[in-house]
Order: sequence, then C-alpha cells, then structure tokens
Amino acid sequence: MRRSAVLLLCTFLVPAAAAQRQPTHRVGSPYGDWLLGRAVAPARIVTGPTGNDIILTNGLVSRTFRLTPNAATVGLDNLVSGETMLRAVSPEAEVVLEEATYPVGGLTGQPDGAFLRKSWIPDLKAIPGSFTFAGLEQGKPVAPFAWRRVRPAPEAPWPPPGAALTLQFAAPPGPHAGVTVSVHHELYDNAPLFSKWLVIRNGSTHPVRVRRITTEVLRAVEGESQVDRTSEWLVPKLT
Repeated sequence: MRRSAVLLLCTFLVPAAAAQRQPTHRVGSPYGDWLLGRAVAPARIVTGPTGNDIILTNGLVSRTFRLTPNAATVGLDNLVSGETMLRAVSPEAEVVLEEATYPVGGLTGQPDGAFLRKSWIPDLKAIPGSFTFAGLEQGKPVAPFAWRRVRPAPEAPWPPPGAALTLQFAAPPGPHAGVTVSVHHELYDNAPLFSKWLVIRNGSTHPVRVRRITTEVLRAVEGESQVDRTSEWLVPKLT
C-alpha cells in the first residue's frame, strides 16, 4: 500500500486597529489591548446552541463550523469590533488530484453571495462530488518543530498556548476513494491569530499525484465597493 502526505501552512490575523475599539464581548476585566499583552482571552472550542455547529473562539475572534450536511465555515467574526468577516459559505479547502478538482467540505445553495443570513444556513446542501466530513478531533497546539531561541524569551511558551481543531474529510466514491484530507485549525490565546494547514493521506492501493492545494477559501466582506477606477483598493480586514 502506497501512502503519501502533503502539508501546507496558512495563517491570517485580524488587524490590531480593530481590537482597539470598544469591545462587544469581554473575556477579562479590564479587557485591555491584546497587542500590548493585557487581554485575557483563552482559546477554547464550544458547541453551538443548535448542536450542529462547533466554534473555535478566544473572545477576540471566532470561527464557526456547520458540521451537517457537510462541514463548512459559516461564521468568521471579530468579537472586539462586532464585525462579521464572512459574506458567503465556501469549501474548507480545494485539492487537485491528477486532473480532478475536489472541494473539501463546503456547502452550496446560498440565495445571495453578497451577504449571509443565519436563517439560510439550515437549507444549505453539500457540494456534489466534494470530500465529505468524517469526524473531528479536539486538542492543544503541538510544536511543529524545535524552536532554538536566539534571543532571550523565557516568558514565551512553545508551542503557543491555544486550542486545536482538526476536521477529517473522505474522498467521494470514484478513482480517488481512500484519499483523506485532515484540515487542521489552531487559535491562540490572547491574540486574534488563527493557523491552518492540510494533511493529505493516500489510503488507496495506487499512487495519487497531488497537483495543487488551496488551503483557505474565504469569501470575505469586501473592504469597499467602488464603481469608478481607483489606484488603490481597500482589502478585507484579514492578513
């Protein structure tokens, strides 16, 4: 049996400027500025009120996943400013195996792609031919490599403390049955910082060529809406 694994790392950060506004969700008192190290915002994983959602949050930001009929991000929120960052649901990732392109998770059927209403989410359907949600694991961040500290930083723990969530997906029936994708998410304490990467495993009896990976597919709220030509566009508040 031939097995292979592919890793890709992607991170994004909600800007510090947003965290300096009046918070709408306090996790400590005083709340303080997360960038100056005064925020008390431990990362955790909680179940949504309907039981169909799981939420990765630390009181500064949150990412909500709907788990049925397939796993997909249905909420990405800046809890300090009260901003909703997501305007439409997308696959969790995308992989190209040989010549076939597969969405990993995701939901379809949103009536309008410009904005997302919570009332629409229960009616969304799985994307035909996509990798399907097969389970999840919860835990803590694990150090991906040994950190040799060049500068003194005795107060900086390694790996950074936080919460880890892994979503498991299985390939649809067909030529790539047996291939699985693990989508790893981490959220760290006291900062609006997520980390995400994929692990692809070949559990079939034949080799599979991975031609391309898209780790993150986010249809975020645009920074502005311009009709006329402009030399500079405001981008969504993700880095």
